[in-house]
Amino acid sequence: MRNHLLKSIHDEEPSTEIDPEYEQFLADVWVGIVLTLMVLCCVCCMCSCLLYHKFQQWKRSVEERRREDLEAANAENESLPSYTIVSGLPSFPAELYDSFRSAELR
Repeated sequence: MRNHLLKSIHDEEPSTEIDPEYEQFLADVWVGIVLTLMVLCCVCCMCSCLLYHKFQQWKRSVEERRREDLEAANAENESLPSYTIVSGLPSFPAELYDSFRSAELR
């Protein structure tokens, strides 16, 4: 009897057919995985575009502030009297020219 049970177990061929409901379930799972990945890619793309846009806005505002600061500094420099006019001393380029000229005469 024991041999008969072992023989009957080994004689049965494994079923190669897969249940159609299980195949449909696996197909639905794969479709769900692919769609989820596509949605995640779209969300990541939108986030990266938003970050790029915010970075460009920040960069423009920094450049505008620098330009305004430079214009304000230039306006302050133009409104102050020149050091050479107030002190009566020659300007640096004029002093260099005079010192080179006097060195050549020696």
